[in-house]
Amino acid sequence: MTRTTDLAIEASGLVKTFGGNPAVAGVDLTVQSGGVYGFLGPNGAGKTTTIRLVVTPDLLFLDEPTTGLDPRSRNQVWDIVRVLVAEGTTVLLTTQYLDEADQLADRIAVIDQGRVIAEGSPGQLKASVGAGTLHLRVLDAARRTDARRLLAEILGTTVHADSDDAALSARIDDPALAAAGLSALSRAGIDVTTYALGQPSLDEVFLALTGHHAEINDYQETPA
Repeated sequence: MTRTTDLAIEASGLVKTFGGNPAVAGVDLTVQSGGVYGFLGPNGAGKTTTIRLVVTPDLLFLDEPTTGLDPRSRNQVWDIVRVLVAEGTTVLLTTQYLDEADQLADRIAVIDQGRVIAEGSPGQLKASVGAGTLHLRVLDAARRTDARRLLAEILGTTVHADSDDAALSARIDDPALAAAGLSALSRAGIDVTTYALGQPSLDEVFLALTGHHAEINDYQETPA
């Protein structure tokens, strides 16, 4: 028999209905202090609702909460975080996933080599590295090198070769330069299948600030 003093959570018969439909139908929880208690279930099973009748912490630390999760499970974690924040919880989130920070964070501190190198809202960080980013894909991947060299001359900036062997991207401050670059490619006989001009991604922000992408480092952080 577990002693009550050893429990972090003890709940019995939790019930919550919405419009007469049961979202939580008599959940019992007995969670020991310390360790990790998994609460799993499909979307709509009542996980978020149960977590809300049980506890709403003032401050929650989440250290890489979605590492290794499939996209559906990641979205469920994001939904839980949004619910907690809406009810007044402050969340400190560490993550290597730039889209996760973009989706959830009101403000972001960028850390590299053990130092905070920038801080602000996602919009402020994106605006700090340029007005926009040109993304394009050439029809013939063999011409990408030629396209990259020509765009660098026209745009006056570094043009990055993306993982797609026909794709290129570059930060630009003047949207008019995008049109000039595309015209130059057309005159050179380099066909472009798709192009888009948009706000920089957080990954591009990280690249501009640090000189490398926000990939996992080849070392593990260890306690001092």
